[in-house]
Amino acid sequence: MSTGRYYFDAWTYIPENSHTSALDQVLKKTVEQERKRNGRPPLTSFCIEDAQSVKNTDTQCKGYDAGKKVSGIKRHIAVDTQGLPDSDTTRYLFAKQYFVTLT
Repeated sequence: MSTGRYYFDAWTYIPENSHTSALDQVLKKTVEQERKRNGRPPLTSFCIEDAQSVKNTDTQCKGYDAGKKVSGIKRHIAVDTQGLPDSDTTRYLFAKQYFVTLT
């Protein structure tokens, strides 16, 4: 196992007694602090979602975006009005799209 993979697994590990990984907790706290520093409430009230079609031949989950005429995969992102990542909304949108419950 590579060093990078080791640290990624360590930071994204979700303990049995928790619902979030250390990485999610750090990201959420950092975003809350940045929003407070900018005079905004700690929780976002508006979210912007976007998707990007990316050419990729290395994956099994491959689709076709007819509007952009691109064969490959789609990347999704959800941000607040300041461009800060919104992990809670991202989870909600992912769960809604794939009809699964994420905790």
